[in-house]
Amino acid sequence: ASGVDLHRHTGVQLSLTDEPMRTILASDALRGVSDTTQYPDFAHPLLVGEHIRSYASAPLRLDNEPLGILFVGQRAAAQFDDDALSLLQALAQEAALAIRNARLYQREREQVQRLRTLDQLQRSFISAVSHELRTPLTCIKTSVDLLRDAAPAVQDELLNTVAHHTGRLEALFADLLESTRLEVGQVTLATQPTDLRRIVERTVTAVAPLMEQKGQRLETTLPDGPALADVDRRRIEQALTNLLANAHKFTPKGGHIRVTLERGGGELVVAVADDGPGIPHEQQAHLFQRFHVIPDGTGKVGLGLGLYITRQLVKLHGGRVWVESEPARGSTFFIALPVLEGESA
Repeated sequence: ASGVDLHRHTGVQLSLTDEPMRTILASDALRGVSDTTQYPDFAHPLLVGEHIRSYASAPLRLDNEPLGILFVGQRAAAQFDDDALSLLQALAQEAALAIRNARLYQREREQVQRLRTLDQLQRSFISAVSHELRTPLTCIKTSVDLLRDAAPAVQDELLNTVAHHTGRLEALFADLLESTRLEVGQVTLATQPTDLRRIVERTVTAVAPLMEQKGQRLETTLPDGPALADVDRRRIEQALTNLLANAHKFTPKGGHIRVTLERGGGELVVAVADDGPGIPHEQQAHLFQRFHVIPDGTGKVGLGLGLYITRQLVKLHGGRVWVESEPARGSTFFIALPVLEGESA
């Protein structure tokens, strides 16, 4: 701990420090020095700077654990008597107990905060899962009930509804399983030299119909030459799909989504930009956390796993993910992966 200046009131300075601990604790005893000039290696720099000529010190120990040193110094060169040293020893013991209690209190506060965070996370998870399960299950149940008495012309439409919402449930459970495997480190990569332009093209082609249904314009800008990286193609495509799905979700009808691939230093950077509502600054630090969600205003909250999965997959590749966003000015999500060069390329 830093020194506590009591000179204004008493002419005496107290300091808690671990800097000279090896000297004091070697004797594990009270030490009184009547003239600091005789012990230049032993005197604490703080005391020397204040022209302290004599001081007493006591080790702060608790259950044989060294916690620090308690110094009492004065400008006169005078020996501390036995009563002063006894008082110093008692103060040192009280200080050690206070330090331990402060540590225990801090640990207790941290534990309480962790439990509160865990409880909030559990509540958010249960709420999100309940919401995400309720809609497709209700639609499936309703469609199945209607199928019994539906005319043949309507049956195809009802079967398509069942298939669509069954796919939603499959995707939901796939994300839950994937996030759990990433959390416990059970995801392994099958990497190979890959031209990222092909992954971007394939992913954009796959999501283009969704954009068209919403009247969104999808623009892609790729480099002329190869953009090589050592990646697991399926996993990087999965990460990019998550970013495009987010852009599709938050971009309004008739909006514009831009996907670019550029080389920056030793990285290949994929950017997915949209002209949606943007992300509040206080939310951006938590975007890539598990189960963190930002409502889109339609009631479709989601589980908050897409960005978490994206970040974890990119980190496994030695890459990084980040976002740049301003409220009412859209958002841009970035994936940066190491460039593959040399003989491997």
